[in-house]
Amino acid sequence: MTMNDNYIYIYPFCFITKGRHFFSIYDTLHKRMHKFDIELYDIAKTQFRKRTVGELLSLYNINDKEVILSFIEYLINNDLARYVNNIDCFPLLKEQWDSPFTIKRCIIDIRNIWHNLDSIFLQLSKLLCPKVEIRVYRALQLNEIKEIIKVFHNYDFGVLFLVFPYNELLLTEEGSMQLSREIQNDYRIMLNMYGVPDDMLDVINNIKETYTSLSYSLTTSPKNITGKEDCGEINPTNFHEMSIEEIMENRCYNGCLNRVISIDEEGQIKNCPSMAISYGHISTDSLLNICAKDDCKKYWGLCNSMIEECKECEMRIICLGCRAYLSDPSNIYSKPRKCNYIP
Repeated sequence: MTMNDNYIYIYPFCFITKGRHFFSIYDTLHKRMHKFDIELYDIAKTQFRKRTVGELLSLYNINDKEVILSFIEYLINNDLARYVNNIDCFPLLKEQWDSPFTIKRCIIDIRNIWHNLDSIFLQLSKLLCPKVEIRVYRALQLNEIKEIIKVFHNYDFGVLFLVFPYNELLLTEEGSMQLSREIQNDYRIMLNMYGVPDDMLDVINNIKETYTSLSYSLTTSPKNITGKEDCGEINPTNFHEMSIEEIMENRCYNGCLNRVISIDEEGQIKNCPSMAISYGHISTDSLLNICAKDDCKKYWGLCNSMIEECKECEMRIICLGCRAYLSDPSNIYSKPRKCNYIP
């Protein structure tokens, strides 16, 4: 059997997305994005499954045949596809997503008000929430970190992300030792210190070499964060790697807001701290009751394929998007205001 007698099978971990001028194939196994001319889209999406290579090439002139053969060679050489003699043995992956978690992530912002974390965590545990992200916009003291971790250890969460500004007191020998002791090799706890000066990076690297628990749990960023207003920026160069599960969710739902609840620094319960709509206050309202209401869920299903401009972007499959800062605040389907990418 020759190459012409075979079909081209694009692997199920590779996801094809059509844009305005290009289409992309995102490889979730190797975490790579590949972009191609839009004229090849129908071949990749449809024709490869309908016709053998020989049947496909017979439809085109010599110049187009060379383009198609180069395309096939690229797919094979980059582990995106392979030759198969019976395409029916390789059915398409069904696009669907679900989760056992009522809420899969909670964002808690802290500045002047210290929220009742024990009460919040208790409610989140009843919602089966596996991830909690606490973002602090003022100097965070060691005793406050201890309090957060103590409450966290009372509940069976999957992971705690604690984001806080640079504090040189935490990086002294005494501060580092106590911080390491608090972590105690609990790999569920991730610390991110932002606004770190460049001249402190060597100090932090030495600390991470000295304390094993911090070598895994502590990450840093030079960017200064002033508050929720710094959220929502969309830059394709900063898109994070995605798994098949995350891709499926992003295709079917809003990758940023789906099954997410948040508490802003004033205690308002929202989909995202940056959003204007509040569903209640954490001191008087129940997260369980709010998460059960349709109003709270209306943004969950706004996937990128429903958003103006985004629906014609070949990068939308790995873009979490933003519904907090919109080009037209009166239109929930308008393009994210902080995105400058033109598809």
